[in-house]
Amino acid sequence: ALEAVKTLLYFKTPDSISYIKHYMLSKDTLLREQTVRLAGVYRVKEAVPYMIELLEKKDLFGAESFNKVSVVKALGDIGEPSALKILYKICDSNSLLYKSELEKLKIEIFKNLQNYPFQDVKPLLELGLKSKIKDIQLISEKLQKSIGEKHE
Repeated sequence: ALEAVKTLLYFKTPDSISYIKHYMLSKDTLLREQTVRLAGVYRVKEAVPYMIELLEKKDLFGAESFNKVSVVKALGDIGEPSALKILYKICDSNSLLYKSELEKLKIEIFKNLQNYPFQDVKPLLELGLKSKIKDIQLISEKLQKSIGEKHE
């Protein structure tokens, strides 16, 4: 099924989006993750709302955190500014449960900001510079320098 979707994406057929949506909302986590990855590789902007939905999904047992990392990577590949609102919300949140998983997700968000427009990423970078997580501070500094220099 994924090979068929990959072919549809390659040829940029309009019906590929309905398959992307169907597989992203699937209960099968492997299928969902592979579909998310495909959407990132082919930079399918129409898939962004479904990815945001996956990120907003409550995860009571911490089982979805691995999938959320792949969603963040795919969103970073696409670089659609509409995704930044949920990414900011995640980075500005705290959790008593699954703190280490949330920290990994936050780091992954900052690792994948380079394809977003610089002006739109600025608030996240400012948040990252104030972070207690050293890796996020370092990534924010590097991104601010490298992306900032390109846009000056």
